[in-house]
Amino acid sequence: MPIAYLLLIFFCVLVPGQSALALEGSKTSLNATLDLKAHLSFGVIHDSNVSIKEIDSQLEESDSANMLEMGISARTKIGKAEMGVSYNFSQTKYQSFSEFDRESKLLGLELSGSHLGWRQGLSYHRANAKLGNEDFLELERWSPYVSRFLTRRLYLRGSFINQDKTIIPRSGQSSESKSVTLDLYYFRNGLRNYFNVSGIIREEKATTTRYNNRAEIIRLRMLGRIRANKRSWRYEFSWAYEQKDFKEIWPRSNNERLDKRHSIRVKISYPFSKSITGEIFTNFVDSDSSVSYASFDENIVGIKFTYTLD
Repeated sequence: MPIAYLLLIFFCVLVPGQSALALEGSKTSLNATLDLKAHLSFGVIHDSNVSIKEIDSQLEESDSANMLEMGISARTKIGKAEMGVSYNFSQTKYQSFSEFDRESKLLGLELSGSHLGWRQGLSYHRANAKLGNEDFLELERWSPYVSRFLTRRLYLRGSFINQDKTIIPRSGQSSESKSVTLDLYYFRNGLRNYFNVSGIIREEKATTTRYNNRAEIIRLRMLGRIRANKRSWRYEFSWAYEQKDFKEIWPRSNNERLDKRHSIRVKISYPFSKSITGEIFTNFVDSDSSVSYASFDENIVGIKFTYTLD
């Protein structure tokens, strides 16, 4: 979807909202606000096993890569209604394995509002990616969601996700999936310290039948801030477990394919100023499959710096 078309949708929704607001005049005290943000990030990573997870391809070789990311977003709020548009560009370039270089673009649109104590919304995302300078992936996703505070500390969010994924060089692995997600947040001390538990059930139907699968995912996260040297260090610790059942005998194997994947992520960031933040992070993945070539381990360690303008 071109940027102009996305913006057209945004303003077609925004302008009638502003007109209705004007018609209310003295009857309504709603105020429209506009929030613009942009960021630029760059950094380096070391990857212990350069891989393409979408197509079960890994080199079992390590390499270092440079990262670049740019993004811009705009949000407006009129009373209880919110609308937002975002665009992000990211690039990863490996030192030795340029065929694994990746470039991604992501457009997003979100509309939300409140009714009877619940927050309802609809988000749309469209992404495309290149691999080794060749077209690789196209993705389109719609997701309606609802959320609300159950208590002063507990927050619940549920969503349905409909996704179309096209893997250009391997059309048989292109798929349509439907997911149900449930998130529960516990705010121990506001945004200074909180926990998140997520559950996801996903049914995926691929062009080639053997890639059809059902996935069940659980994720635990702890996030917060630590005050030190008059600045707030931010941290995130997360663990996720995914089980994916393909329910078919796999080629070159006498087994039905069943994947079990554990992943751990640790991230610590430090604000050098209001606009500049430094971050160190590590991601560890342990993937075990009944199909031997789909089993792998991977550890990524990286550092990046982000400049934010808002």
